[in-house]
Parts: sequence; structure tokens; C-alpha cells
Amino acid sequence: MARFRIRLEVHRSERGIALATLGKLPEETMRFLKLMGEDVQVDGLQSDWIVTDFEDGSLLFTVESAGEADEDQVSTYRGALKRVIAYEPKTEAPAGIRNETLAQYARLANSIAGNESLRMGLFTNGSERPDEWQTISKQQAVGITEYFDELIQSAGTIQGIVHSLYKESQPPYFDLRELSNNKLIKCQYPQRLYEQVIGSLKKREAIVIVQGEITARRRDRKIDHVVVRQMKVAPELTEADLEEFFGCAPDFTGDLSTEAYIRRMRGHAD
Repeated sequence: MARFRIRLEVHRSERGIALATLGKLPEETMRFLKLMGEDVQVDGLQSDWIVTDFEDGSLLFTVESAGEADEDQVSTYRGALKRVIAYEPKTEAPAGIRNETLAQYARLANSIAGNESLRMGLFTNGSERPDEWQTISKQQAVGITEYFDELIQSAGTIQGIVHSLYKESQPPYFDLRELSNNKLIKCQYPQRLYEQVIGSLKKREAIVIVQGEITARRRDRKIDHVVVRQMKVAPELTEADLEEFFGCAPDFTGDLSTEAYIRRMRGHAD
């Protein structure tokens, strides 16, 4: 078994190292390394990390995984890390690496002051000293951050319940509580849809289907707002609809009865 290690070094200015760097860099590093462990799917590299081998007179220390992995997994992790370091903004993410991980990598360099620089030393298995050093560029970090914080547009549909209405705003909008994640989404609508918006408020639990231009953050696809082009209230499900649903797929449960199938899906013994 093996542990993964890196060496971090901040080149200080003549006056010293910014206090904010001392607080931010270790925390941002831990978050990044854990996200990398999730991306390469190595359990032993998703746990806590420890800091060792501090050096006097500079911010220089080693970060080591608290958990263990086999040598092939450590090698895979190292290779993925090198691809992240080599990543260029506005290009396709390295295979298996999430946008969230790349954004967190950028926070490493963004956590140091403008007159400081950051290097990362990579160890091979069993080596006492880093056999390779990589510079984490402040310019690269800024480019990654700006790229993933960009808002992008796409046509799409969301559905939910109207939470609140702001008809005197410019442009007017309503907040829709989306069904999939229960979050509020700002929906801007044209005046021609005003009557439909009001109609959606007649029943408190009415489900509204909204179509339009969705603006979301590139990093995590979190929706910033929607410009509504069309909207309608979803028809209510009646008892007759439910009756038609039951029995529509008689072979779905195979040789099991519906009750036995449900018990099995819930993990209960037959």
C-alpha cells in the first residue's frame, strides 16, 4: 500500500507572506485533493490529509493522504493531477475531471497574493524528495475562474410552483420553486404572458411548465434566470387517470405480485 504526497511552496515577497495566504492555502488544498480523489474514484484518497515537513523561513510543507491506496491507484491519481495542472482555460476538461474540481484547483493560486507564486512538487512512490516541480500560475487560475463563472444560454424547460410574483419590476418576473431540487428560479416574463402568470396563481399547488431561454453558470449549470417564452399550467391528475395507470403494464413485475415486487425493491425479505 502507498500514500500520495505533494510538496507545496509559496515564494514570498521581500516583506514576507500574506497572512491571508497562510489561512486560505491549506484549506483550499485539502478541498482540491479530496475532489480529485472522488474524480479518480480512489476511496483512500478521499479522506483527510495531513501536513508534515514544515520548513523554517518560508511557507513550504508536504501534504500527505491519511488514507492508503495501492501503487496503481496512486499512480493514476498523480497522472490525473498532472493533467489538471496542464489544463488550459476554455478547453475540454481532462477525462474524468469535473468542472468543480478544476474550479477548486484555480482557488489554490487565487488564495495567494499577487506578488507571490506557488509551486507543487510531485513525489514518485517511495521517494524522499519531489522528483518533479510544477508551477501553478496565477494567470492560469484567473483564466479558469473567469471561464467557469461565465453565464451561458440554452433553450429549455423547467417546471415547478410559483412562489412569488414581482409584477412591477422591470422586467417583471416570478420566482418558481423547481420540482427537481426545490430551489427558487427567477423567471422573467413579457407582458403578453401576464394573464397566464396570474392564472397560475389561482390554485396554490398548481404545477407550471415554463419554456424559454435558460441562463446558467458554466461551472455547475446552476440556473441564474429564465427568460420565459411560453408557459402553461400542467393538467391535474384525476382519480380516473390513476385508475387508467394501474394495470397498464401487467408484465412489469414478472412472476411476482405487485406487493411482493414492492417489498423486494424496498429491501424486505420475501
